[in-house]
Amino acid sequence: MFTGMRRYLLLVLGLLLTACSDDGGQADATLPDIGRDAAADISTPDQVPKPDAPPAAQICGTLKLPTDLPLSSGDLLVCNDAQCNAGTSDSTGAFCVAVTSADDYLFHALEQQAGGKHLGDLMVPVTVSASEVSTSATIDLGVMVMSEVGPAVLLDPATGGTLDLGSGAKLVVPAGATVLPPLKSDASVALAVLDPLKLHPRLVGALPGGKTPEAAFVIVPAAVSFSSPITFELPGPGGLTTGTTLDVVRVNVDNGKLELKGEATVDAGGKLVNASGKGLSALGVLVLVQQ
Repeated sequence: MFTGMRRYLLLVLGLLLTACSDDGGQADATLPDIGRDAAADISTPDQVPKPDAPPAAQICGTLKLPTDLPLSSGDLLVCNDAQCNAGTSDSTGAFCVAVTSADDYLFHALEQQAGGKHLGDLMVPVTVSASEVSTSATIDLGVMVMSEVGPAVLLDPATGGTLDLGSGAKLVVPAGATVLPPLKSDASVALAVLDPLKLHPRLVGALPGGKTPEAAFVIVPAAVSFSSPITFELPGPGGLTTGTTLDVVRVNVDNGKLELKGEATVDAGGKLVNASGKGLSALGVLVLVQQ
């Protein structure tokens, strides 16, 4: 009798355990829903919010060849005293380069070979304001036409000599002249005569005292400067009185600031020649203004 009762109790206990197990199964079945709700608040690596990019102004424009065709794949830089950002024009000549801080910059389309032409450097100073950066403004430089330079002449600082650049332009470099930065080999010097009336408005606006440009040139390589002034002869603009003295203002290739790099006078033949003891001390983008 006791044995039968024990079997009966064991049977009831087994049924109870089975029921508990089933209830537990139902409870477990709800866990994935709770888990999914909790997981919804946990982002996967691809969903983790990324910090917003800092605001940046865009310096944009279009590069063209002297033939008015677009300059594609044109190399360019936008630099301030701290760094340079590189860019390239697209198939239509369009470009945009971002800057993230308010500062004075230099837009610099580099000397290059393109469209079967040797193009000289094109430089324009650009001032970017804090409000332009904070609003991600687009600073449009418009259409910018690069200039073709004439035949190149080799400059060996060790031997110097007279460099005839064509168009009535000559540079006389004394033997042993110190050239900065030091040249690893002979430099190919070439010149383009610019129309002062077609200079970029930002370049004209940066001239000292709001002066009007009388003449302008690009002499490559633009980064070369001399330890002491060299003598020169450049084609005059016409209309200036003999003896008129002009300042030679150069666009700094690092930051776009304008700096005095020589003086010129108008000779009896209307040419621009170096003032006594105050010749040209650097190549690059040069603008001549009356003193």
